[in-house]
Amino acid sequence: MEHVRVIFFFFACVLKIVPFICLAQKDKYEFPPGFNCVASGGNFTANSSFAGNLNGLVSSLSSLTSKPYGFYNLSSGDSSGERAYAIGLCRREVKRDDCLSCIQIAARNLIEQCPLTNQAVVWYTHCMFRYSNMIIYGRKETTPTLSFQAGKNISANRDEFDRLQIELLDRLKGIAAAGGPNRKYAQGSGSGVAGYPQFYGSAHCTPDLSEQDCNDCLVFGFEKIPGCCAGQVGLRWFFPSCSYRFETWRFYEFDADLEPDPPAIQPADSPTSAARTERTGKGKGGSKVIVAIVIPIVFVALFAICLCLLLKWKKNKSVGRVKGSNAEDEFSDSLVVDFETLKAATDNFSPENELGRGGFGSVYKGVFSGGQEIAVKRLSCTSGQGDSEFKNEILLLAKLQHRNLVRLLGFCIEGQERILVYEFIKNASLDNFIFDLKKRQLLDWGVRYKMIGGVARGLLYLHEDSRYRIIHRDLKASNILLDQEMNPKIADFGLAKLYDTDQTSTHRFTSKIAGT
Repeated sequence: MEHVRVIFFFFACVLKIVPFICLAQKDKYEFPPGFNCVASGGNFTANSSFAGNLNGLVSSLSSLTSKPYGFYNLSSGDSSGERAYAIGLCRREVKRDDCLSCIQIAARNLIEQCPLTNQAVVWYTHCMFRYSNMIIYGRKETTPTLSFQAGKNISANRDEFDRLQIELLDRLKGIAAAGGPNRKYAQGSGSGVAGYPQFYGSAHCTPDLSEQDCNDCLVFGFEKIPGCCAGQVGLRWFFPSCSYRFETWRFYEFDADLEPDPPAIQPADSPTSAARTERTGKGKGGSKVIVAIVIPIVFVALFAICLCLLLKWKKNKSVGRVKGSNAEDEFSDSLVVDFETLKAATDNFSPENELGRGGFGSVYKGVFSGGQEIAVKRLSCTSGQGDSEFKNEILLLAKLQHRNLVRLLGFCIEGQERILVYEFIKNASLDNFIFDLKKRQLLDWGVRYKMIGGVARGLLYLHEDSRYRIIHRDLKASNILLDQEMNPKIADFGLAKLYDTDQTSTHRFTSKIAGT
């Protein structure tokens, strides 16, 4: 822990000299509940089976335990009667206990405000609750609506204001719609206009919607802006299935300040979690700030390797040097993957499945017959990585288990073929975000802070907490992969060096040049 604190302190010192975005204003405004009894849904009688099912559903909320992600899908009744269906959703920053409390209050008040109504919805400041006599889970609904406006119009640069506003909302829409079945939410910022240099927004869908339905719901909402509130410096729109918000001040909290989601559970047949992707974007006006912050992080991470070595004070049991020429003898047959299986998974290593190309060969995306997505690293016959480097990478990766290190699934040695099979990381590597004008807008402080912590923990594990003492020797942006949650995973151990714990510091250095 001492090493982690020192590394974080050093990062903080570096970032302190870099200009950064202003702190958020506290969003303390609470609007009165917006009740809507849907007349077109018809009514029910007080003694009907639906009435009993609805009352039972609302009563059951008091016995629920709070859930992560702030989403509740409920139903009451059996197939022989009129079932009652309900959905509850909270704003992203609402803590789970407060979320459940808000939904419980909203449900009780809604059935009081809309007695004998088959369908109804209410929006509170922190949550939404709706019920119906028809199935509503997984079905897009854009009526009724509730909206709020700032009451102040932009005085100049109206066309540019409108263009940048919809540009930000469109970007957040895409991120939110691509979220998984637990959360479909995005928040972020973009370039503004004179007087309002930065725009901020959020987009939110109930996670039961498909990506297309979430996208269509938000598009429907954006189309309402010109007819009611074009040029407004702040607005909110609420629909039963989605909502969005636009402001000229940062109303949302950073990811680091939010109640964390539970760790993603990755089943054996799925290398990545379908959990939500929540990011904060930056506009072109903030590009220089982002570059000034992210690039030092990469260099500081390199320096952290030396820093950890200097601060080492714990010692584990000594470990002999890895010996032997046959990597397959070191592990069980469960890690060996047949070459023909990999050819089928990658469509015979089709160029269309190529994810990238490096000094040692190419990396392809593949899918096993069971649906599991994989990343396949196929070494080039003319590459500089021979059997020794290949076996080194297998020996190291198979024995390392940490959430910030890429996970080895298997390998193949057949004839001249040398292939490694990794878990598939959907967001590729950090350099794809740093050097891409659009993607780097997603690297807000919360994401950067998460990356700093993840890389630091991964390095500490390699240097101190694993069974071995390992120096990566090729840590760079292209070797830091980002999963769907934007958690960093250190990859490519082909140049890594393993040391005995009892080696003197003199013998822990090498004169051989490695890395780029």
